[in-house]
Amino acid sequence: LARQAEARASAERSLSLFDEAVSQCDSSKGDDVTEVLKDWAQALWDASSVVPADQSEGLLEQAVRKAADCVALQTVPLPPTCSLLGDILVAWAEIARDRARPIDAARLYQRALSEGYSAALRVSSRDLHAGAGAADAQLALARLHFGDAAAAQPPQALTTAISMYQKLLQVPVAEWAAQAVPVHELVEVRYNAACAFALAGLEQECQEVVLALVRLGDASASELAEDPDLAVVRSTAWMQQLCTSI
Repeated sequence: LARQAEARASAERSLSLFDEAVSQCDSSKGDDVTEVLKDWAQALWDASSVVPADQSEGLLEQAVRKAADCVALQTVPLPPTCSLLGDILVAWAEIARDRARPIDAARLYQRALSEGYSAALRVSSRDLHAGAGAADAQLALARLHFGDAAAAQPPQALTTAISMYQKLLQVPVAEWAAQAVPVHELVEVRYNAACAFALAGLEQECQEVVLALVRLGDASASELAEDPDLAVVRSTAWMQQLCTSI
């Protein structure tokens, strides 16, 4: 509790400093207002994880506004800023999803796509962080669909996510490194691709990715066996064999 209180106090001090910094910015003197807004959005996002739960969405809403203001002020929207906006909207969507507000969650995921990742990809179609974010947001929308008891057919979002993941899986590891994408993001892309393949009934594609994850040490057999997204392949011979190796 003491550490949480200290983290909250530190976050409040940081946010106060950003407020002061922006008020003193003067673009005519060469001050970079957009960079301050971007850092402010990131700080608000970070702070949302240490404040009481009932305050987190308020901070994320502020973070979205700062990131959107930053994008609007850039002559040409920069992919990292657009992706930051997408990332913050996804974080907000996940809270809405966890609080049993699927309609709000879907709206926020769609905003993450249109205002964030798609905007980044329009500027740089090969931006891997934006590509991964877009694929993950589409998969999240598909998961909301599968959570709807009235749903009958796989959603278009799942088809779109699969197409995106297939392209991302073909990108050489060296290109991920060249774009300075953290290793954990590449692992998450592979893992989420396996989930998307499973949800779509693409067993062979799922098997290839799952076995590669285990072989590379990026996921454990027990973790994969317990994942609800992979439930549809749990009874397959290859998954059973994988589980017996635990």
